Amino acid sequence: MLHKNYAFDSLQWAVLGGSPVSKVLVKRAKETIGCDVTIVYGMTENSGGTFQTPMGKPDATDVLETVGEAYQGVQAKILDKDGNTVPKGTIGELCTKGYFVFNGYINDEEKTKESFTEDGFFKTGDLAMLREDGMIKITGREKDLIIRGGENIQPTEIEDFINEMPEVKATYVFGVPSKRLDEEVAAYIDLNENASITEDDVIAHCKNGLARFKHPKYIKFEDTFPLTTTGKVQKFLLQKQAMEDFPSLKDEIEE
Repeated sequence: MLHKNYAFDSLQWAVLGGSPVSKVLVKRAKETIGCDVTIVYGMTENSGGTFQTPMGKPDATDVLETVGEAYQGVQAKILDKDGNTVPKGTIGELCTKGYFVFNGYINDEEKTKESFTEDGFFKTGDLAMLREDGMIKITGREKDLIIRGGENIQPTEIEDFINEMPEVKATYVFGVPSKRLDEEVAAYIDLNENASITEDDVIAHCKNGLARFKHPKYIKFEDTFPLTTTGKVQKFLLQKQAMEDFPSLKDEIEE
């Protein structure tokens, strides 16, 4: 959380990372901290950061919608489900290789084998695309993808759009069961202090920029979320919570 009553005069750069960084977060960070922003992408299996946005282009807002370029020594490629490298502008799974990549999971040879390509690239599980300017844009997690009636939906797109509402602090979107469509969209929304909006307000906002099939069918305003030890929201636990918060979902489970 950013605290406006803190003094940030001595800061020149703020490093954002650890989870997907939205345009709204970048804007809030710049306005609150008053310094330039750089975004770093990485994960434990990659020994920390592997990509970063250029620090010499502080005003390049478009660049801050990406995770930048690979560090020196990092090899990366984006693959489709058949293991083929995809062209620029096409979404696939981001894979990395280099001295920084771990050797495997301890006492779990099967998971280790599943996590690497035949030529030694680690499968990050993140969906990404290579832009024409050479920057990598993360579009979501492969396991978080919602498939509603045959349409692929990236939760991050919906989260970023709802987060543009001034009353909203954060949004967490995930799929829930649907007999007719396989999955439906659910959104749990954390509001700013003293803010108040309704489900209808959220849907009205979504109508201004999201395709209809991406509109959340289930919406809940929440201020406490299940977190990992590193502070990330555990969506699989939110999915379980949704089954209790929306009793009708139990009728959507195929027996």
